[in-house]
Amino acid sequence: MSSLAAPARLAALRATALTGPTCGVAALALDRLARLASHLLDVPVALVSLVDDRAQYFPGLHGLGGWAGAARQTPLSHSFCQHVVTTDAPLVVADARTDPRVATNGAVADLGVVAYCGVPIRTEDGHVLGSLCAIDGAPRAWDDRDLAVLRELADAAAAECTLRAANRHLAAREATLAERARELEALFAAMHDLVLVIDREGVYRRIVPTAPELLYRPPEEVIGRRLHDLFPAETADRFLGLIHAALDTGRPASLAYTLDLPGAGPTAFEGTASPLDVAEGLVLWVARDVTARVAAEDGLRASEERFRGISAASPVGIFHATLEGHVEYANPRLAEIWGVPAEDLLGLRWLDAVHPDDIDALLGGWTIANQSGSEFALRFRLVRMEPDGQPETRWVHGRSAVIRDAAGVPVGSVGTVEDITGHRRRPGRGAGCGAHGRPGAAAIRPRGP
Repeated sequence: MSSLAAPARLAALRATALTGPTCGVAALALDRLARLASHLLDVPVALVSLVDDRAQYFPGLHGLGGWAGAARQTPLSHSFCQHVVTTDAPLVVADARTDPRVATNGAVADLGVVAYCGVPIRTEDGHVLGSLCAIDGAPRAWDDRDLAVLRELADAAAAECTLRAANRHLAAREATLAERARELEALFAAMHDLVLVIDREGVYRRIVPTAPELLYRPPEEVIGRRLHDLFPAETADRFLGLIHAALDTGRPASLAYTLDLPGAGPTAFEGTASPLDVAEGLVLWVARDVTARVAAEDGLRASEERFRGISAASPVGIFHATLEGHVEYANPRLAEIWGVPAEDLLGLRWLDAVHPDDIDALLGGWTIANQSGSEFALRFRLVRMEPDGQPETRWVHGRSAVIRDAAGVPVGSVGTVEDITGHRRRPGRGAGCGAHGRPGAAAIRPRGP
């Protein structure tokens, strides 16, 4: 017993696109089957009927007039074919008016159905989609020949439904592939990287049309050739090693290299080999021109070296600290002022060396600078340990500025420290010093933008 609402059956039915108001559109083959059934069995009406859980539809129809023929469907209240689906067996009715199975069916009174013979339209998966039936307006005794003819035609109808479902699936798949192809074309058009397919032996299989100008040789001189045909042995070996690493591990592998391209000169690349088909030994090689980035990095390194050279010769201490006050960079002069070997200075915290009486003033200046986006300058004392193990207090003049990220969030500070112990004014007479030599609020000098 089959349920009209079985999900798998309804899915197979929907896949045919032969149900609904347009069930008869582009289904001429099924109309021909209905016409052939009418001719072979000498009946006025024959139908290819597909049944869902709400109605029956006639994508194949011959001889049915009135509202049902015009609509090519009826509700289940007027359906004999639903019994063929639920029983998965032929339904043979000689006189519907006296047959208790269908005597109250609306098709008897409203459509004049008297004699009916229908057989299942069954897919290869065993789903009964509907019935191929013959109908007469007068009583009729159906014989084995009639059933045999209907079964042959029902098999043809099932094949047509299966073909239509397969064609729709294929069309949907082709549409999906076409859409993906368009997406890939758009992606390739936006890419400025060289994309190649190379096999385990180092043979170029394909060049994706993204940036062929980055090829070491023209495309027609590359396809089908080996890495060792195009590059010096050492370079080809490096490339082949990258390909093998990607295929052997199943993960992308990267390599930085430089090639002297015709017309472009030395060009820096970052190449990545990703497994494309391990069984076939194929990788997708993506080569990115990083010449500008490398030049920028080289320039940055040169600038850093120049800065470090200037910083090393500076007569004042220079530092870079985290937001929490831990030193990340310090020049040699700062190490001298602090009294700590340069290699031990990194990671230390400023406040750990500040005289306890000056910590509040230092934190206050930092808070003001942080909130106002200004620089601040302050005289305060550092407590350092002398070689003899005795503490020594030294006066310094510090200047600091807040470092912020792109969003304006404080991330640290930079500044200078000058040892003023030898020429500091006496306590009580210098601007910004209290009577006891402690820095006062006036010592904080914000510098706004």
